[in-house]
Amino acid sequence: MKRFFVVLLHIVCWLVLLALPTLFRPYAPLRNGFDIFSDIFTGPRLPNNLLLIAVFYLNYHVIIPRFYFKKYYILVIAFVLMCFGALLLLNYNLTLQMDQKMVQAANAGRVMGQQPGTAMLPTFRYVGPDYNLFLLIIVLVLSFSLRIYGQMRKLNDEKLSTEIAFLKAQINPHFLFNTLNSIYSLTLSNSEAAPEAVVKLSGIMRYAISDTTKELVALEREITYISNYVDLQTMRAGDKAKIECVIKGSPSGKQIAPFILIPFVENAFKYGVNPEEDSDIQVNIWMDKKKVMMGVHNKKVFIRSDKDTGTGLGINTTIQRLGLVYPGKHSLTIDDNEKNFNVSLEIDLA
Repeated sequence: MKRFFVVLLHIVCWLVLLALPTLFRPYAPLRNGFDIFSDIFTGPRLPNNLLLIAVFYLNYHVIIPRFYFKKYYILVIAFVLMCFGALLLLNYNLTLQMDQKMVQAANAGRVMGQQPGTAMLPTFRYVGPDYNLFLLIIVLVLSFSLRIYGQMRKLNDEKLSTEIAFLKAQINPHFLFNTLNSIYSLTLSNSEAAPEAVVKLSGIMRYAISDTTKELVALEREITYISNYVDLQTMRAGDKAKIECVIKGSPSGKQIAPFILIPFVENAFKYGVNPEEDSDIQVNIWMDKKKVMMGVHNKKVFIRSDKDTGTGLGINTTIQRLGLVYPGKHSLTIDDNEKNFNVSLEIDLA
């Protein structure tokens, strides 16, 4: 279906471009809309129009990618000169064939309904009517402009994909490292929760290794990851930590960029849990038909000097990813004060 609309768009654009000489001609005003089509597809205009179409697509698909982008500028100039030469040769032959007929028609007063001897004819020189030369220039300029613009868009998309892949590469080992630390703490204390923690870690690893290579994943997978992560951290934190995780709404049918929510949750546990202090962490996630909203709160606790201080790597890279993946479609507010760290995030998934 998309291909059909592209072809239809090309047809419409060509009809508009080729109709310009008819619409703006200084002689014989249009009697009806059929004049435009008869002007385009009959007489000497038809071979000229076919030449213009051939020049556009040959330049767009062959000359520019094979020669211009590879800096074979002499070949590009040669092609442009050949186009003008083809226009000259075509209309030279047409001129020889039409001169006598057009003069006779003008003298007989059969052209444009004018009286004999007063006909106003288009200037049909060796390049045809004057507009042929201008249309050829327009076609060359358009083909160059559209192809170069498309190449710039392609390079920009490739750059964007590279940046996103780089940020993912930073985040994945970051999360796995912290999760393994949690399992390690449980095994050292011979906790009965260790087997369950290993099962949850298996789910986290599966998501981190397989699904995050995709541009989008099911929102349900990201939510399950968060739930498993919170459970693991709750096992590790102990009784002195007040941890709440509330998830409302259905993630069914929605997709989201992987690892776009979890960094804020991970950051709360990294800088909000200390076995020697009362910890307070709250994670709230709401989902409706088009949006996902998340609020994360943690009370700041003392962090030993051998650990990172300040906002973690995950948050910094995620803020960059949000700008790249959801430009103009997300809202992020971070309140970082002396006692608490609060995050409010809303993403439009439509």
